[in-house]
Amino acid sequence: MISINSTTKKRFFELKVFFISLVLLQILSIKVYGEEKSNIDKLINLALDYNYDLQIAKLNLDNSSINYRRNKSNNLFLESRYNYLENKLEVEEAKREYLETKNGVIIDLIYNYLQLVEENINIAGREKRVELEERLLNNIKIDVKGGYKGEVDLLEKQIDYNNEVFELRKAKDDYHLLLSDLEAKVGSTKEEIEITEVNIPKLWELTKEDIVAIAKANNKTLKLREGILELREIDLKRAKVMEVSKLDLKELRNNKEIAKLNYNKEYDNVVNQIKESYAQFEQGARILELREKQLKQIKDNYNIIKEQRSAEIRSQNDILGAQINLKEAKYHYQGAITNYYLSKLNLMQVMGLEIGGLSDEKPSKE
Repeated sequence: MISINSTTKKRFFELKVFFISLVLLQILSIKVYGEEKSNIDKLINLALDYNYDLQIAKLNLDNSSINYRRNKSNNLFLESRYNYLENKLEVEEAKREYLETKNGVIIDLIYNYLQLVEENINIAGREKRVELEERLLNNIKIDVKGGYKGEVDLLEKQIDYNNEVFELRKAKDDYHLLLSDLEAKVGSTKEEIEITEVNIPKLWELTKEDIVAIAKANNKTLKLREGILELREIDLKRAKVMEVSKLDLKELRNNKEIAKLNYNKEYDNVVNQIKESYAQFEQGARILELREKQLKQIKDNYNIIKEQRSAEIRSQNDILGAQINLKEAKYHYQGAITNYYLSKLNLMQVMGLEIGGLSDEKPSKE
């Protein structure tokens, strides 16, 4: 909320935000110096170069900066702080539009990419299901020939098999649709797009209060509201000096109050968005941890069944069933990874930060 602060408090706040931002930059570091870019980072760069809305926003920002520098060189800012603020607000508005557009492009592409990773795992699981159902169907056919099973049993199992084949085809179709969407986002590329799994970055070690402080210092809309409020204050001071009519003065006071209310409204909106986004982020982290534990348990169970199969204690169908369970656990785990990243990126956007990409580290093999 708007309040009168001493210079010392303001400088303390700025220093606090500065040091918090340094920590945040370390936590959010995307690339390790000297490492090759990951697939997703390459795709992000292609999408940023190709997106028309971002190109327009970038040109608008460039024009605003040119106008700002032109007025500065003409010494217009020395004549009036009002002129300076108007030009500064124009640049800040262009920056806000550019940042929101850029972040939107990156988030959209990352979500698309992670959906493809999920669908890859889903397809692998569906293929195992088809393999298992085919074996069970063949077993039923043998039992029918031997008189141990009837035609109804065969029909039911044939339906089960057909359903799994349909689900596999559907998963592959969904994958190709997602891939087409991704290709449309990055434009024409000669290289084949490779989809690889992503690692989990280190969890943030920032409090909600720290995040609010960073958002207050970086949120472009909040800065714009603050600048508009200062302009309305200047309007009112000028009017008092010029001795305008009481009605005009009242209107200017109202305009100042409206600007102040808009700032406070935007500030409350940012704080509420952070509370909601932070809660979703914490929930995403908890679900991710749970899915990781579940995956480990199912993986351990699979290894036991695999050893039992080697000792001929378990059947091939048992090992296929265990593989299906493992694929499902991986699928749910990847879904948790996707949700975690999206909640993190959304929180970054609310904080007014520029989004880069994901970790370059390659996932460890199982």
